[in-house]
This record gives sequence, C-alpha cells and structure tokens, in this order.
Amino acid sequence: MRILPLLSILLLLTGASAGAVPVITFDELPLANGQVVDTDFAGLPGPTIANIIASNVGGGPDLAVLFDSLATGTRDPDLEGPNWAVGNTDLTQSLGNLLILQENSTGCGDDVCDLPDDEGSRAAGVLELVLSEAVLSFGIDLIDIEDSGPSEPGSFTFFDDAGASQVTVSWSELEAGGAFDQGAVFGNNSLNRIAPITAASLGLSGIDRVAINLGGSGAIDNVVLGVNEPATLALLASGVSGLLWMGRRRSS
Repeated sequence: MRILPLLSILLLLTGASAGAVPVITFDELPLANGQVVDTDFAGLPGPTIANIIASNVGGGPDLAVLFDSLATGTRDPDLEGPNWAVGNTDLTQSLGNLLILQENSTGCGDDVCDLPDDEGSRAAGVLELVLSEAVLSFGIDLIDIEDSGPSEPGSFTFFDDAGASQVTVSWSELEAGGAFDQGAVFGNNSLNRIAPITAASLGLSGIDRVAINLGGSGAIDNVVLGVNEPATLALLASGVSGLLWMGRRRSS
C-alpha cells in the first residue's frame, strides 16, 4: 500500500482549509475611512459577499460604511482598538477596517462620509449580507455590541433557499450557557469572535443571506464563509492518521 509523504498530506489539508473558509476582513477594499460600501467582493476567491443592504431604524441614511478602528479621536471611541475592553477572544488584536451602519449623512454625497459613526438608536437597524452562493457555515466578529437584553435585542437571521427558510439566533444565545454558546461577553468597546455556526445546526440546507439585526451601536468584521462542515477536515485528518498507521504496520 503506497502512502503519500507526510508533507504532501499536510499541503493537501492546508489547501483544503484555505480554499474552504474564505475570510472577508473589509481590508481587501482599498477605500478610505468613511467610504460607503455598496460594492461586491467579486475579486475574492470562493464564496463571498455579493451585496450589502443597510437599513436604519433610527432615521439614518441607510448606508454601510467603513470605520477605521486604528484611528484615534473618532466620533465613537468604543470602536477604536486594539486593547478592547471585554470579549471572548484575544483583546489585543488590531482589526483595521470595520463595517458599520452609518448614523449620519454628513458629507456622504461623494460616497465618503465625513463623520463615520455607527447608528446608536435602540434598535439601530440591519446590515444584510447577500452571499454569492450558499455556504454551510458562517462566522463573524462583533465589535462594541453593548448588550444582549431587551433594551438592545440584537440577533442574526439566517436565510436559505432565497429566503424561503429562515432561523434567528439572538445575541443572548451566544453568551455562556446559550443555545449557541460562544462565551460572548458584550459591553462597551467589546470584541467577540463568533465561531462558524453551521447550517445543519440551524436546520437549514445552506446559508445564502444573513441579516445582522443591530439592537444598538456596533460593527462587524472578519466574515467567515465555510463551504465544508467544520468536522470535514477533522474527519480527513483522522483518515490520514489511519493510513499512516496502516503503512507503519505493514512495514513492520
């Protein structure tokens, strides 16, 4: 029985992982702080975001806008990092561009808002990500989500089959002990990394659209679109280990 060299196996695993799980960081766009984002990400490999639809509840301009989290002296210091105040991941991370639901229309006529600031109304509104194709898992970073209670009832709504099926997951379900426990810790200047939630766990065959329902201020980053179930690579790795064991046994 011929066994692939270990290096070749590792390259296969690495390639599968990289191809299967694109991450959209909003730093791919060579755009300015305050840039209105209504374009797609068609130049990126794999599944991507085909359209972004912004809807303000609080009377804002219905615009999705880039916010430079590395800037200082902004209109919202709670979106400035690194050294985030609370959260469930490494709080020293530099995130770069975030995507916000813009609160004001100052200077936005040229598609670069002069005063980028996230909508702070309760509720704030919705950032809807329309995907280029259905995926099997969806992950994301949530920044400066202040609360998960009734005063700021934020959530994800996942859609399948062009909106024929949908499932909503509230922010509270992402906290410790919740149905989709991610150990999220919400608050001012928070950073929570939501590991990919699978379509299967939602009872969906795929995810082709995600509405991010903002109960108050906040931003998003690092959108992870998976075309394989997270268990797939673990299963493949297990199979490779078995092949290696069988090869060693035959040699002996």
